[in-house]
Amino acid sequence: MRSEIEIKDYPNGWFGTFPKCAIGQDIYGWILEHAEEDKKKGAIICQKMVEKKLIFAADETMGRIFNINNYYRFHMDRDDIADNLIKKWKGTPGDALEVSINLVNLATEVYQQAMVEDEEEDEDEEAEEEDEEGNTIDVEAALKSSEYKSYINAVAELEKVQIYGLPEHTRKAILLNCYQCMYVHHFLKKVQEESGV
Repeated sequence: MRSEIEIKDYPNGWFGTFPKCAIGQDIYGWILEHAEEDKKKGAIICQKMVEKKLIFAADETMGRIFNINNYYRFHMDRDDIADNLIKKWKGTPGDALEVSINLVNLATEVYQQAMVEDEEEDEDEEAEEEDEEGNTIDVEAALKSSEYKSYINAVAELEKVQIYGLPEHTRKAILLNCYQCMYVHHFLKKVQEESGV
C-alpha cells in the first residue's frame, strides 16, 4: 500500500511541514480500489489502521478518528523510533549468538552493496562517501537495496532474543556483533542525513 500512495512533505502553516505524509483521501482511495469496494467498510478499515497504529495523524491534535482531509504518516516513516522497531518480530526468536552472527553477515552484505567500483561512479556524488580505506560508498543504493530491507527485518529479532543466563564470553560476542551492526547502520544513516538523501 505505502509504495503505491504518494508520500511527501506537506505544508504546515507558513514555515512548518508535515514530513513523509500521505493524504487521508489517498489512503481511503487505495483501500476502496484494492481491498474493499464498500465505502462504509473502507472507512472502517482506515479507522482500524489508526487504532492499530499502522498510520498516525501528522497533527496529533486531530484526534484518533480517521479523516480523509488529514495528513497521515505510516508507522515506518516515523522519525521518533529506531529502525529496528519499525518491524515487529513475529516468529520465535533464535539462538542469540546465531541471530547476532546473521546480523553481522547481513550488515556486511548491505555495506558491500554500497561499494562503488571506480569505473561505475556517476557524476552525481551527493550520496557517496569514502570509508577509511578510500572505498567509495553509495549510501542511497545501500538504503534502497533488498539487502538493507532484509537487514531491517532481521534486526527486529533482537528485541526478542534472551541473553540472560548465557556465559559471559557468549554475551560479549553477541554484544560485539551488535555493535558492529550498529556502526555500519549508523555510518549509512549519518551520511544519508548529511547528504539529504
